[in-house]
Amino acid sequence: MLIAIIGSFATLDHAQRMRETSGRAAKLWMIAGSITLGMSIWGMHFVGMLALHLPVSLAYDLKLTLLSILPAMAAALLGFWVQCCKARVTAGRLMGGGLLMGLGISAMHYTGMAALRMSPPVAYDPPVVMLSVAIAIVASWGALLLMHRGGRIRLPPMLRLTLGAIIMGLAISGMHYTAMLGTHFQSGSICTADTLRVEPGTLAVLVSFGSMLLFGGSFFLILFDRRVARQDARILAGLVLAFSLTLTYQLWNNAQQSAVRIQQIEFDAHVHGITDSINKRMKTYEQVMRGVDGLFSNSPIPISREEFHEYIARLWLKEDFPGIQGIRFVPLVPDAGKDRHVAAMRKENLPAYKIWPEGRRDSYAPSAYVEPFDLRNLQVFGYDMLSDRDHVRPGDSAPGLRRSALERARDSGETAVSGKIRLLFETREDLQNGFVMALPIYKYGAPRSSVAERRANLAGWIVSIFRMGDLMSGIFDVRDTGFDVNVFDGETVAEEMLMYASDRSNLASGKGARFQRSEPIEIAGRKWTVQVRSQPAFEERVEQNQSRIIAAGGIAFSLLLALLTWFLVSSRASALQAAAALERASRKSEMLLHMASDGIQIFDTDGNQLQVNDAFCRMHGYAEEELLTMNLAQLNAQWSKEELLEKIAALQESNPIFETRHRRRDGSIFDVEVSATRMEINGERLVFGAVRDITERKRAEEYLRESEHRLREAQRVAHIGD
Repeated sequence: MLIAIIGSFATLDHAQRMRETSGRAAKLWMIAGSITLGMSIWGMHFVGMLALHLPVSLAYDLKLTLLSILPAMAAALLGFWVQCCKARVTAGRLMGGGLLMGLGISAMHYTGMAALRMSPPVAYDPPVVMLSVAIAIVASWGALLLMHRGGRIRLPPMLRLTLGAIIMGLAISGMHYTAMLGTHFQSGSICTADTLRVEPGTLAVLVSFGSMLLFGGSFFLILFDRRVARQDARILAGLVLAFSLTLTYQLWNNAQQSAVRIQQIEFDAHVHGITDSINKRMKTYEQVMRGVDGLFSNSPIPISREEFHEYIARLWLKEDFPGIQGIRFVPLVPDAGKDRHVAAMRKENLPAYKIWPEGRRDSYAPSAYVEPFDLRNLQVFGYDMLSDRDHVRPGDSAPGLRRSALERARDSGETAVSGKIRLLFETREDLQNGFVMALPIYKYGAPRSSVAERRANLAGWIVSIFRMGDLMSGIFDVRDTGFDVNVFDGETVAEEMLMYASDRSNLASGKGARFQRSEPIEIAGRKWTVQVRSQPAFEERVEQNQSRIIAAGGIAFSLLLALLTWFLVSSRASALQAAAALERASRKSEMLLHMASDGIQIFDTDGNQLQVNDAFCRMHGYAEEELLTMNLAQLNAQWSKEELLEKIAALQESNPIFETRHRRRDGSIFDVEVSATRMEINGERLVFGAVRDITERKRAEEYLRESEHRLREAQRVAHIGD
């Protein structure tokens, strides 16, 4: 909007200057104004488009982007051409010119929109499109009226231009944003601009640079126009400051958005890295379980607890596979074989062994082999994992999660993961959620190609136990990543489904994160949702140097440019005022000089005439041009040139009044009285002389002398007679 207002200001100023000039100068102002208005409309449109945010990346077709400048400039040129008609401008011409000018502005907008190639194509609301075109036409009429009759508004010129620019800029911007109201981007749209495309960041630089050159040139022309008055300095400086700050903001915002886009890419890469690490680690643990499965499946005789212990010990679970709390062999025990199973376990020096919870069930899945066989895992020794449907464990997110995992593994022949559960050995200290991963073991050599065969020949399961906190800490150190990682069981992000949170305080506070993403993953046939949220440590890593430099440099440059504009306009206005005053004084002095009755001459110390007045010319019978080519010695009939130069040199010590004799053009000699005054102008020593023709005075003096002489003679004769 500000670009439209500033461009309108420059345009109205150019229109005024075009009306006040003629010929080639008027045409130059017409072209400059057309380019200014056209570029203003184009720049306002694409700066407005930079504010458009869609959930897909955007780019603009380069050819259409550049081509869209032409309708705007053509419309502006038409408006200025109407003004060139001056006295012949009629209401009909204004109406027709405004109509064509408005259509040109609309053509620029929709050509610019066509540069945003989308699939499916952008849809438009016809009534709103018609309204936007109507606004463009009305705005054009207003612009033409302001350009043609704005001078009739009785306001100071700069204030009139500013108000007109605001009205005109708001009208142009109103057309753009009204048109955008009728623009619809269909769901699932993607940008299909080809290789000749302009990215938003490049477009911002292009528009900013073009606007800077355009408005800089316009203000340069205005600045050095002789009619710019001193009182206009603050207004022009304010406009320059507003434009420069707007340009600075645009460049800063573009740098910020670019930095955020780069950080978004980095964030997405981290999210992918986190989910990929979880997937890879769980695949590794699955392979560990398949190794244990091989121990059982490839042996025709049952594996003893001792053999199981030795195999698991060689895996170095704690060192090489952090996160696995234990690996169990869980045999399938039918109700009829329960007592026999318990008796066999007790014979292995486990007199307290029992299957729990108590009660009769169709079948049991007791934790018979547990490794590592430490104090924590002893708490689950003999636990029937098929019992949690009827005996729900506290902390489980739903009944029968362990049983469901075992049954899915049995029927599929693949690993299966339970939902969110509370592990039996958990205490109130360092309480964590957990899950189990089960892999079925079938009887040696038995068929397992169908679900029925797998159910009939099931021997038991290999079960791995996981605590979510320990598992995630083994995969990555969340504290050093700059992210909060939350893992939810299933595809629903809800508190009751939360299996793991790297920072529960942020989760509880609901603190917003700049970057957040939820990514579904599948672990052994079960859906998890991994939610990653950025922490301040990551958000503060955004590259701010470029945007800070742009902001600081732009603000400093804007202030300096505004100050320089104010200084130049004020200084130039002062200089023009001083020059005008000096010119008036010079004209006044020259008028007085030529109106004086005495002859006035100005000459240098060599006697060269520099200036004479009309009385001096009449006195000597020469034209002014002739006298200015003559030396004073050519006019003086009493002294030689050497004597004259000595007299001039003597003037440096005094300012005398003396008499001498001058020679006219016709050769006649006459007496003059000269009053000479020395002066120095720009380091040059000059002499100012006032010359008065004293011929009549000399005659009167001679007549008086003769009269006195005759009187004395008469008195003497009378005295002798007496």
